Amino acid sequence: MKMLRRLRCLLPLSVSRTGKAKDRSGVPPETLRQFPFIQERLDRWVIGKRFCEDIRNNVDFAESLGADPKDVTWFFRTVVREDQRTWRARLRIEEAISLLKKDPDMPLGTVAEAVGFSDASNFARQFRKWTGIAPHQWRERHGG
Repeated sequence: MKMLRRLRCLLPLSVSRTGKAKDRSGVPPETLRQFPFIQERLDRWVIGKRFCEDIRNNVDFAESLGADPKDVTWFFRTVVREDQRTWRARLRIEEAISLLKKDPDMPLGTVAEAVGFSDASNFARQFRKWTGIAPHQWRERHGG
C-alpha cells in the first residue's frame, strides 16, 4: 500500500479520451497495482541471493521473478530509477565485499564465481567501477 501511495505521487492519474483512468506515462492502473507484487518478488529474490545466478538478459530476469518483462522494466525505470543490469551488478559487488570481509583469504576467482560472474576479469572491472579500486587492493586496504 505504501508503494502505491508513493507511485501516485510520482505519477498522478488522469483520464484519457475514452474515459479510462491512466497515469501520465500512459500506463494503465492495472500495471500500477502490480508494483507491490513486483516489489515483494524482488525482496524475496534478493533475500534468496538469486542475483548470484547466471541471468543473461532482462527477459530471463523477469521470468525469474514470475513477472512480465515490460512491467519489470517499467518498475525499474519508474520506482528503482536504475537499470536492471546495473542494479544486479551492484548487488553482486556488495555480496563480493561481504564475502571478502568474511573470508579475506578466499581467492578472487572463487569470489567472482560465487557472486555470479563467469569471468574474473569482468568481476574485477565491475568491482573497480563500483568501489574505485581493484578487488586485490580492496582486500589489502581492509585487512586481507
